[in-house]
Amino acid sequence: MILIVDDLPEMRMHLRIILEETGYGPVAEAASTQEAYRYLKLDEPDADPPPVSVVLMDIQLGDGDGVDATCRIKADPRYATLAVIMVTAMEEEEYLNQAFIAGAIDYVMKPAQPVSLVTRVRAALQLKLEAERRTRREEELVTANAALQRTLASMGPGIDHATGLPDARALEVLLTRRQEMRRRPALVLVATDAYASYVGVLGAEAGATLTAQLSQVVGAVSGKVGYQMTVADIATLAVIVEPSEEALSLAGRIQAAIAVANLMHPMSSIANRVTASIAVVGPEALANGGLARALSAVEDAKRDGGNRIVPIGLTPKT
Repeated sequence: MILIVDDLPEMRMHLRIILEETGYGPVAEAASTQEAYRYLKLDEPDADPPPVSVVLMDIQLGDGDGVDATCRIKADPRYATLAVIMVTAMEEEEYLNQAFIAGAIDYVMKPAQPVSLVTRVRAALQLKLEAERRTRREEELVTANAALQRTLASMGPGIDHATGLPDARALEVLLTRRQEMRRRPALVLVATDAYASYVGVLGAEAGATLTAQLSQVVGAVSGKVGYQMTVADIATLAVIVEPSEEALSLAGRIQAAIAVANLMHPMSSIANRVTASIAVVGPEALANGGLARALSAVEDAKRDGGNRIVPIGLTPKT
């Protein structure tokens, strides 16, 4: 489905006729940004989105700005692969740059010519299909990794071959032993952002090498008596921290060290370098299922853009 967002009825009709006569449709229309928001259910985050593949967005609308509207639409995770094409009478480079930064992938000049419009819509649809295939592939990799981790977990604790660190099974044993001894550790989880994309393009061996490099960076910061570094999963390192009050500070130093290391990540959305989502779990939260919550939190943080620190049951010192 293609959604036309334009405040001029004659322009919407012009675009609709071109699309329908060339076999592209169905076509929906919105006469304003607010109408587009309602159609896309932006205020209903739990609702199923309409099956819109391409939005033709007027750059100047009666009730708002097409660039701002694009930014709001693309900020919704449900529309991560939605293709937005700006429809404009202006060729000002700065204005178009703002549109591309907001998430638009192309533009077409008014009045839209059939060949130009259809070519751009066709390319946008192909790009969206490829993005969806890549997303499915990433999800398959994550699912396969989870299955592998479950299999390994049934084998007892051991050593991760890529990093030489205690593995995820050992992490659970170490945490359990500390809690049985009534110690109160905190836990810092360091999850590589966009790891599935990295492995999907460069391969599993490159992914293992990246995790090993990251373990060296994290190890240089966390090499202190009372700290114990392990692997939490194929893309995540863990540091058990005692005393727990140092955990947030350690997380900040790890984040800074990763930035300084400048490890290359061609699929990253942040300056083509490796970043990490870091969860910091306090003692009480850790004793009440905090490890699972932390793993879930870093996955949420990665989906929200990554490169951030997420405290769980732990407040910074004032």
